[in-house]
Order: sequence, then C-alpha cells, then structure tokens
Amino acid sequence: MCIDIYRTLASLGAAIVLLSLPLDMCFQQVVRYPVERILDTSTNATIARAVTYDPENERQWRGKYGYQIKEDSQLTAFLYPSWFAYNTVRPPISVTCASGNCTFPTFDTIAVEHSCLPLPTSTLSWGCHNVSAEWHSQVAYGSDNATNITSCGYYLDVPDYGLQLMSGYEASLNGTKGDLLATRIFGLTDVVTNAQYFNSSILFNHVQSKIVDFVITSTPDGFNGVRANRTPVIEECEIHWVVQRIASEMRSGKLIERTINSVPFAENSTSHWDSLDENWYTLRPTLTLPDPHSPSPDGMSEYWVDNTTARKVWQTLAQVVPSVYLQPGGTSEISGLNVMKLAYLNAEASSPHVATDIGPLLPWDTPNNVSAYLSEITRTMNHVIRNNAASVRGQGDVVHGHVFRNTVLVRVNWAWFAFPATLWCLAVVFLAATIWRSSKLEGKAASYKSSLLPMLLERDGRDIGDRSMSSMRSQAKTSHIRLDRRAHGS
Repeated sequence: MCIDIYRTLASLGAAIVLLSLPLDMCFQQVVRYPVERILDTSTNATIARAVTYDPENERQWRGKYGYQIKEDSQLTAFLYPSWFAYNTVRPPISVTCASGNCTFPTFDTIAVEHSCLPLPTSTLSWGCHNVSAEWHSQVAYGSDNATNITSCGYYLDVPDYGLQLMSGYEASLNGTKGDLLATRIFGLTDVVTNAQYFNSSILFNHVQSKIVDFVITSTPDGFNGVRANRTPVIEECEIHWVVQRIASEMRSGKLIERTINSVPFAENSTSHWDSLDENWYTLRPTLTLPDPHSPSPDGMSEYWVDNTTARKVWQTLAQVVPSVYLQPGGTSEISGLNVMKLAYLNAEASSPHVATDIGPLLPWDTPNNVSAYLSEITRTMNHVIRNNAASVRGQGDVVHGHVFRNTVLVRVNWAWFAFPATLWCLAVVFLAATIWRSSKLEGKAASYKSSLLPMLLERDGRDIGDRSMSSMRSQAKTSHIRLDRRAHGS
C-alpha cells in the first residue's frame, strides 16, 4: 500500500514538471494587445458632393463674335490632355479625415455617366465619292472653305447631310493618297449649326439629359489599315447628366467609393437649343430628391445645373466631339505627322485647331476599349464637379462623417488561466500529500538504500526496519564509524 502511494506521488510530481514546460506559451496567450478602431468624437470628417454645380460664368473675346461663353476651364484643364493619350490625371476628391480612417453615410451628388454600344458594320459603306472635305486637315469646323474633294474609304450616310467619310484617304488625280483618315468622332448634333442627325441619336433615344451623343469609327492598324482599306470598327457613345448615390469610406488614407445607383434628370428633349435663338442653350438639369443631409426642414434637396453651366460643360466635350485623327499628305508643314483636329470653338472658324505629332495610338482607337476610356473621362469630370472649386457661392457642398482612430488595447483572455490554475491545484495536492506522507514516518524509519551501513548500527545484526526513530538517534550519537579506503579496497 505504501509503495503504491509512493509511486502515485512520484507520478504526480513528474506530471507537474512536464506540464510546467508549456507555461511560458500559455502566459503569452493570456494578454493580447490588439489594434482596434474607436470613434473619435473630438473631430469631424467631411467629403465633397455637388448639390449644385455653379462655376464662374467665364467669357472669351472672339473677334467679330464679341464676348462669348467659353468652355469650363476646370474641366478643360484635366480633360484636354486626355483627348490625345490614355493618361488621365484627375484631381482628388476634397475630403477631410484627420486619422485617415473615416466612414460617411451614403449621399447623392450631381454626376455624369456614359454608355457605349457597337453599331453593325453595315452602317458604313465602301466607295469613292466627291463630297464635303470637312474632315480634311486644312479645313476648320464651321468654315466656308469646306469644298468637295474625291476620297475613298468607308462612308456614313447621314440623312439630310450626305455622305461623310469615316475612314479612308484623299484620292489625288495622279493616283497618290493625300490626307489619311484613321479615326473620326462624328457628333449627332452639329457643333456649329445645332442641326440634329438621326434625330440626335441612333441607339440612345431613351437616355435623358444627354450632353453629347456621337458615332466613333476606328481603323484597325491605324494608317497602315487605312492604306490597306481595312474595315473600321464603329460604335455609338453618349454622356449624360445624372444624380448618383454613393457610398464612401477612407481606409488608411485611401478613399474607397462605389456607386449604389443613379437617377436620371427628368428631361428628354431631343434638342437643347432654343428654336428662336440658336445661341441660347436650354438644358437645365433639375431634380428634387429626399436627402437626409439637407438643411431644409422638409428633408428634400434640389439638384440642378443652370443652363449656362450646362453649356460650358457641353463646350468642353465639344472640343473632341467632333474631331478627326489623320495624317496629312501633300507638302504642308504638317505633312506626314499624326494630327488630331479638334472642334476648338473659341478659335476663328478659318483656322483649324490641330494637335500634331500625336500617337502612334489614340485612346479612342481600336484595340483600346472606348467605353473603359470614357469611364476614366466621366470619373475625372465627376471629381471636378464634386469639388466645385470655382463655385460662385464660394463654397462646396459636403457630407459629414465619423472619424476613427487606431488604438492599442490590452485584452485579457481569461480562458487561458485554466491551464496554470489546474497545474497550481495539482502542485498544492502534491505538496499536501508529501507533507501528509512524511508525517506518518515520525514514529517509524525505513531503510531506502541497499547499503551495509545500517547494519553497523545494530550490534546483533537484526533488521532495523522496525526500530524506533528515537533508538536509532541514540545509537547514532554513540556510534563512531569511519570509512577506510584501504579496508574497502581489501
């Protein structure tokens, strides 16, 4: 029975030693220092939106035409370089967020969106015709010197306007090719006369509050494709006004936004020009919607753009709608260069506005995705509109949000205390059992070694296992034992 108790205590002691080894890892799990975001009520976050887009009504002197409304300078500064290269630079959305981690409630804002759909190749027809040369590098849009020339290529038959070369070349009498036309953007509302073609749209008559609607053709392999009479790619695209609902948040200093839905302005007239005054632009997008951020007691906000601003935005896009991408022939100073001719409305009509040495590939050209490119254009426009930096009111519209700060917390995982607590209890049991067992040996002493030394303490040579402890102590006091190496060695 005694031997079993000894073995049990020995096993318990060994178990305690072994279980003590992972204690360090256990204590590491007890306390954690997580980084969590907590609401900072001492500061505020804001993000720009546009309830009204109202830049300054700039005007420009145009000689015999006097002072005329000019394009939106803010939009032009960012969009003009994008007409020639796929390197759109846009201003960042105006946002204040002290910590770089903020959330904003969903909000509505004035914006623009686009759509693009392919047109069948049968829309164009191949041929050589003596027709208007308005696409030519020497002809300005709206000028009186757009005489007829013979050209061969793919034509778009425009009702009440005639055949328009969309991809092809000028055919000279000696058989050489003059100007080469690789890409053409043809507006379905005339930029000079306001005349409408195809009733202002082929595929997008259902879209409301359109800014521009145009047909674009692009020749595969560029000017080499023109020389080889390759069939161009043709599609129709448009850009229109909407009110977008946006969800925004800032994470680690990066603004993340997504458009939840959009509501079109309730305007669907085919013409945005007054029938009695060809210079009066009538489009005035207006829409009233429920708005939780409205200062009005009725919780409603009116989103609007006045007709002058709407015209300025149209004139900005009218720089490139219409336009052509060509390579002039002949002996002019721009012969052999890649040239993009724009409808620059603020220049004299007698001088074409051209940007030279462009290319070799425009963002409008196949195999580029025109719809993806217009997504970049409209996104840039929306950033400018929301910032509204040149607002007549002198301030933009904002939405208030919440600021969160990263804070290091001390978190105690009490469950990890179970293991050391259990080990402590086992140690207490082991200590108590050892003390209890040792107390039982007060009256008895036992031999634990296979040594002859205990036999020396007994004169008659009998086992001392049952002798009393007091007797053994007294004998130890009177016994004199010496270990002799020589005797042991013998």
